[in-house]
Amino acid sequence: MKLKYINYTFILIVFFLLSACTKQEKLKQLNKYYSIRNNKIIFQDINPRNKNKAIELPQASVKNFKILHDTSINLLHDDSYYAIDKMQVFYKNLTLKGANPNDFQLLRNDFSKDKKQVFFRAKLLIGADAKSFEVLTNYYAKDKNKLWFTNRPVKTKIDLKSFNFIDGYFSKDSTNVYLNNEDSLQIFNANPQMFTKAPKRYDKFNQLIYSNKDNIFILNTDENPNHKNYITTLKSDTTNFKILSKKYYIANNKVYYKSKQLRNTSVKEFKIAITDSSDAKDNKNIYFNGQIVAKRKK
Repeated sequence: MKLKYINYTFILIVFFLLSACTKQEKLKQLNKYYSIRNNKIIFQDINPRNKNKAIELPQASVKNFKILHDTSINLLHDDSYYAIDKMQVFYKNLTLKGANPNDFQLLRNDFSKDKKQVFFRAKLLIGADAKSFEVLTNYYAKDKNKLWFTNRPVKTKIDLKSFNFIDGYFSKDSTNVYLNNEDSLQIFNANPQMFTKAPKRYDKFNQLIYSNKDNIFILNTDENPNHKNYITTLKSDTTNFKILSKKYYIANNKVYYKSKQLRNTSVKEFKIAITDSSDAKDNKNIYFNGQIVAKRKK
């Protein structure tokens, strides 16, 4: 009798375990971020900074849900944050308000559009012309009326017809050269017709060297674009130009500390010599931050 009771208990335990298994979540992974769980769409960002939180999209239709990708812009199916169903467009767990999934188009660098509207990620570009909209570089784009940085129109007035990017740091139109600084391009004192297209790179000091006829522009890539040391301008051509350190240069047979010419220095004898109280020397003087701090002993 006791054995029979034990058998019944064992059968009941197995039954409950099997029932629990059938009640477990039914999971179908759609790509890295989207999945179907218990007939609901779930977005889960795998970025550790976002705590890997799973978010349900209650408004999404499981039946019509589709991941958007486009290999022509290097957006693979598994890496895409974009999706649609019959009525909506999604970016991560957000809905692109007013976007039409029937004519929605992915563009480069997180821009997208339908026939009437343009988006950067989930943000609407208010006033953007979808028909003429084109992505330029990084997070810049333009339409027939404006230049855009992400979802914001660039404040600087430019000539859109002649505007183009020199590289990731500078752009130009027919009249000005600009320092690219998000949604506020800074007018830069350089001739756009003579401004160099291919800068020289000095990886040792994280610097790029640009020039036009009468000036050398040294861009310090590890500085903030708003910092006063971001660009150093030398009023000189590139004759015999040489970088000695991050702040000392030789150009046209003259020694410079940043943009300041050092007077009465010996170009041939000038050297970088870093100590606790100095950073350069020539045959007569010892320097620190471009200032003479001592005379050399004869």
